[in-house]
Amino acid sequence: MVISLTFALLTSLTAAICASALSQHYLRNEQQQAAQSSLDLLSTDLESDLSMINSLVGWIQTDTTVNSCLRQLNYPHFLSTSTVSRLRYQSWDRLSSEISNTIHTYTVQRVLISCLDGSAFIQYTPLPSIYRNSLQDAYNIMSEPYFPDWSKTRDVVWCGLQDDPFTTTEKTASKIFILMIPISSATSSSLVGWAYAAITPDFLSSRLKAAAADSGISAYVTFNDTNETFQYQNGVFVSSALPKGASSTTLSNGWVISVLPSDTNLLNSRMSYIWLILLISLAVFITGTLLLPQLNRMITDPVHQLTHRLERISLGDFSRDERIEWDNEFGDIGRGINTLADRVQKLMDKKVQDEKAKQELQYQILQSQINPHFMYNTLNTIKWMAMIQGADGIADVSTSLSRLLKNVAHGESIIPLSQELSLVDDYFTIMQYRYGGSIQLKKDIKDESLLDCLVPRFLLQPIVENAIFHGIEPKGKGRITITIERSNEDLAASVYDNGVGMSDEDIQKVLEDNNDSPQDFSRHIGIANVNQRVKLNYGQQYGLTITSEPGKYTCMHFRLPIRLKH
Repeated sequence: MVISLTFALLTSLTAAICASALSQHYLRNEQQQAAQSSLDLLSTDLESDLSMINSLVGWIQTDTTVNSCLRQLNYPHFLSTSTVSRLRYQSWDRLSSEISNTIHTYTVQRVLISCLDGSAFIQYTPLPSIYRNSLQDAYNIMSEPYFPDWSKTRDVVWCGLQDDPFTTTEKTASKIFILMIPISSATSSSLVGWAYAAITPDFLSSRLKAAAADSGISAYVTFNDTNETFQYQNGVFVSSALPKGASSTTLSNGWVISVLPSDTNLLNSRMSYIWLILLISLAVFITGTLLLPQLNRMITDPVHQLTHRLERISLGDFSRDERIEWDNEFGDIGRGINTLADRVQKLMDKKVQDEKAKQELQYQILQSQINPHFMYNTLNTIKWMAMIQGADGIADVSTSLSRLLKNVAHGESIIPLSQELSLVDDYFTIMQYRYGGSIQLKKDIKDESLLDCLVPRFLLQPIVENAIFHGIEPKGKGRITITIERSNEDLAASVYDNGVGMSDEDIQKVLEDNNDSPQDFSRHIGIANVNQRVKLNYGQQYGLTITSEPGKYTCMHFRLPIRLKH
């Protein structure tokens, strides 16, 4: 009972654990799918923001007013001070208007458009009171570490999170995204200036914050210029390694955005299943404790009584015990035990009677053992009387019959082939005198060494008998040929007669059943018997086959493994 309850407890625990693991698997898959959907939506929003920024970059590179201003600022000694001021104001006004019309104001923190050497520039800041400005701003940018690297490529380059060099003392230094933009001449391919754009991290963090709030994901961004990865945490980008299992996508500016499903929901679900498993275990334990006495009364006690009853039977008490015949399944077992005991008692009584009958039969057999000796002596007397009187036929028949009876009474089942052929000679001698000269027997031994092979007793005699009675006798006369030869590692023998032949239906019937007449000499050893004995002794690959043509011949073939007497 304890084992059964333990098994039930383990089964319930296993089922609960498997269900928990399966649910965790499906929940994790759903979270990953939700994270992928959030990533797709996030990348779409960010691409929209980047598209606005790219529009501003394209305007800076192609605006004719800005381009004309830069071409002239590169040669300030040809211009008057008022002309320089006018050109710078016109370009600033165009820049301010373009930023206001094409992009969110909070996205752009600073745009500085400078001539090649930084001596003259145009600068836009949405809140000048917060961000300091000076005549050295272009030189300050050119002294930053990322400027020499950009000068080598002269492409539009996004720099990752950088310290803002223009933050005033009233505000703690913050991180910004920097965009370096080359500006080529409108009339030639030569470079006439460059632009510096400081993009506030809010355009990225606001999108990441919204995605994290909606789907509970952890967001990461990897910048292609430094291959650094940052995790967004509560409005701040913190340097972090990209965890395994995160889903990622690459934006058009080369940044890689990654999201990872939150483990909070998964942990809550796991705790729920742990409590469920504990409750199931407690329920099974309490149920088992309450059921144990009842199950003990219903199962354990009857089993003990049945065991005690079997012990009494083993000690020889076969009397019927009705106390174990309850009205349930154990009662069926008890009734079966009582019935078995009654039958055992009857079998023991019958065995005693059979032993008495066996002793009487052995006594009768002992008395009848004199009969074969009397028959052999009588046949021997007939033989000598026939020889004295010159009746050679009677002497031959008596001699053959005497030897044949000795072979029939002999106990050995496996004999040499030569002895089996002698038995056939004795039998054929008797049949030849019976049918006169109408039957003939010929033996064709192609390998004399095969005469020492061991074969089953009465292997050839029933086949010869069948050939005489069913083949030659209906025809009136005929010839039988026995052929012995070697076939590879087997002994092959055939008995051929030119009698009336057999149909296919008769062949099948002969091989499946013994149809010899009850008056046949060897009626208990028919053709089917010979075939069956060969297969049982040597295997199904050996046995008897028959070929025949009605009205012409019948030939019975069989094959045996060559076994010699050691």
